[in-house]
Parts: sequence; C-alpha cells; structure tokens
Amino acid sequence: IDRFLARSPLNDTAEVHHWHPKAQYSQGTRLVPIREHEVGGLPTWLIPVHQIELGRHLASGSFGAVYEGTWLGSKVVVKQVLTDQADADNRNQFKAEADLWFSLNHDHIIKLYGACHDERPFFVCERATRGTLTSFAKGKERLEIWSYIHQALLGLRHLHDHEIVHGDLKGNNILVCDDGAKLADFGMSFIANRPETR
Repeated sequence: IDRFLARSPLNDTAEVHHWHPKAQYSQGTRLVPIREHEVGGLPTWLIPVHQIELGRHLASGSFGAVYEGTWLGSKVVVKQVLTDQADADNRNQFKAEADLWFSLNHDHIIKLYGACHDERPFFVCERATRGTLTSFAKGKERLEIWSYIHQALLGLRHLHDHEIVHGDLKGNNILVCDDGAKLADFGMSFIANRPETR
C-alpha cells in the first residue's frame, strides 16, 4: 500500500505528502491565524478533562501517546500531544489545528469530537474498529483493497480542496471503520515537531 501511494500519479512531486521544514513553516503560518468559533469565550470543540476516561495504551511516538478512551459513554481514541502549552505559539498552534480538524467534516476523514488545550493537551476522535489499512488488507481480495484506497483518496481530495497537505500519507494512517476507510493523523507531525526557528 505504501509503495502504491509513493508512486501515485496524484503526486506532482515524489514527496508531496511528506513534511519538510519549508512546508512545515508555510502551513504553520497559514494555520496560526485561524481562530475557533467560540461560545462564551470557549472554543466549541472544547472537551473538559473530567469527561474523559483513559483506557488501554495503544501507541507512543515523538508526537505523544494514543489511548483507547471513553467520552460520555462513547468509545473514542484519545491522542495526547507532547507540546509545551506554557508557550503562546504552541497554544495557538494547537488551537489552530483543533479548529482545522474540527471543521473537516467528511465521510473519509477521521472525525474529531473535540479537544482540550490544558497543560497536557489532547484530541478526542472516533475509534477505527478495524485497525489500519495496512493490517486490515492482509488476506483481503485486491478489489476490496482498491475500494478502501479509493475511499481514502476521497478524503485526501477533501484535504487538498482545503489546501491541506497530509504530511504522512501511508497505509498506517488510513484507518478502517465500520463505514469505510478514513484518513488520520494529518498535521500531527507538525504540532509535535514545529520548527524552533523561522
């Protein structure tokens, strides 16, 4: 799957879906001015910490950690992000990312239910019941795999329509839910690895 995506004719250049410092800075400067819709001074996507119950640890990386979780009785995924919220630029960047993701309502993009920009910021999103496309595709018929890739590319087109570069397009960032394949983790590498200098 990853080899197919790397060779995809969708790419005008071979590495269009991978982050480079200039691309990070360019997208970052575009995101920072975005402001969330607010109600009473609070972003509409805000989820209070006390509403989240963390469950099984799923993964860790340079970006932070991922957990199964429960939010108001619903099964979700909680993505804790490693970023210093004492820094104003980091806070603004996290809020901008939440604004952007929250606005991207599409059948083939993982849904963001909300986020919290407290001392330990996190995103709350829908859970992929069937795992990544890389693991799900094992033993499946070629036609079924192509169908899921097509669904993911519909999500990618929606991102491109909003001038968003995914940044890390690969099989492990295409998740399979009961209602189809969905893109995940666009922009997460930018939040975790924002350039220190401009």
